[in-house]
Amino acid sequence: MQKYFITTNLLLLLSLLFVQTFAQALTLEKLIDENASQKSSTKINKPQAGTWIYQGFAATLPLESLLLEIASQTFQTQEHYDYAGTKTKPGEGESYEQNDINLFAAYGLYPKVELQTGARFRDNSSSSMDWRGRRYSGKNRGFESWMIGIKSKIYSSNKWCLTVGNTLRFPAYKNRMAPSQEKGRNTTTKPTLGDASREYRAALLLSRSSEKNFILSSEIGYQARQNFSQEIPYALEIALLIRNYFDLFAGIRGIHSLSTDGSRNNYESKPPIFTGPTNLHNSINRSYLMHFYGLHLRLHSSWQVMLEWSSLLKGRSTDGGGRVTAALAWKID
Repeated sequence: MQKYFITTNLLLLLSLLFVQTFAQALTLEKLIDENASQKSSTKINKPQAGTWIYQGFAATLPLESLLLEIASQTFQTQEHYDYAGTKTKPGEGESYEQNDINLFAAYGLYPKVELQTGARFRDNSSSSMDWRGRRYSGKNRGFESWMIGIKSKIYSSNKWCLTVGNTLRFPAYKNRMAPSQEKGRNTTTKPTLGDASREYRAALLLSRSSEKNFILSSEIGYQARQNFSQEIPYALEIALLIRNYFDLFAGIRGIHSLSTDGSRNNYESKPPIFTGPTNLHNSINRSYLMHFYGLHLRLHSSWQVMLEWSSLLKGRSTDGGGRVTAALAWKID
């Protein structure tokens, strides 16, 4: 994990030097825009500082500001994708549901540096049938993981914001071994909470705002998961600020596998665990692309809610289905 951490940050540093040079070249554009805005009498309805929590992927909290958030997410498997990307429907008597509660806190340690921490609680339930036709149903809930992170803004202007982020996530449980892959999938009465894997993630985040009340955000990164393939997470989002208290957003997010899992597309070579009837856990070189749509609604100068719906477009070694997320955030300046 330490090797991945050092290598990734060196690569990010080189990338950031390039992007920063490019961003500084945009100073001319900023000066031109400022000159044009002075000559224009058009009044643009843009959120004022301190009144809007969401400002794109790359935004960081102001100095000594605090953000607290609680989010609920629910997912139910509607289709399976195997390691080759072939889609199948759940078998007779099969069902799988996952519900998460995520707690998140961030603090503006310095004007361009944000510290983060969080915890995830999970409730999984499953129903399956073995080859003899016997039905098994189970439920498992508990403390799934906790995380720490840091975001550092390296460039900002009236329109552009460039940030680098690093996060570490630690599991809060250990998985039980199953007698075989078939029994772990079809005979469990207590499906695992997840992969019980430590994760390190580094990301480059870029946001651009426009005078027409749009914010365009992107993310590209690197993710290392213990005992699983290394991955490249990515995302692209566009948000339309309707008023100072309301926005709509849409985008795509996904993971591209670097295919470093040594199992070579052979599930039998993976350590068997009690996953239940799902491909979300104990996967081989997983990858996916999903689309999402949602809104932010400011209830008060310090309170905001977020609603989002997302669904898989394609994937490998994962599950498809609708995912609904609702969050409540409180910001203290």
